[in-house]
Amino acid sequence: MQPLVLIGLVGAVAVGLLVYGLYVIITRRQTLLAERLETYANIEEEAARATAVEFRQQNPLQRLLGFLAGQGYVNRLEETLAGADIPMRPSEYVLVRLTLAVVGFVIGFFSLGYLHSGVALAVAGWFVPVIFVRVHRNRRQA
Repeated sequence: MQPLVLIGLVGAVAVGLLVYGLYVIITRRQTLLAERLETYANIEEEAARATAVEFRQQNPLQRLLGFLAGQGYVNRLEETLAGADIPMRPSEYVLVRLTLAVVGFVIGFFSLGYLHSGVALAVAGWFVPVIFVRVHRNRRQA
C-alpha cells in the first residue's frame, strides 16, 4: 500500500471516530438531561396523583372549608388538633364551633329575650372550643 493512501485511510478513520465521539457526547448530555427531567416529572406526577386521591377522600365539608378558609388554615388546624391529641378533622372542629355559636345565640336570644345576650353567648360558644384545644395541647406538651 502506498503511504498516501494509508495516511488518508487513517485520517478518515480518525475523523470518523472524532465525529462519533462528538455525537456520543452530545446525545449523552441530552439523554442525561432527559432522564433527570423525567425523574422530576415523575415526582410531580406522583405528587399530583397523591393530592388528587387525598382530595377525593375528603368529604364535601372539608373541601368547602379548604376553599373558603384556605388550605394553609386547614393544615394548621389539623396540626393543632393532632398536637392536642384530639381525634377530629378540621371540618368537624369548625362545625362544632359553628354549632356551639348558633346554640349559644338561640339560648341567649330566646331564653333571655335580648339580642346582646344571644350575641354574647354566640361569641362564647365560638371561642370555647379554641380554649379547650389550647388547654389540651398545653397539657400534652407539658
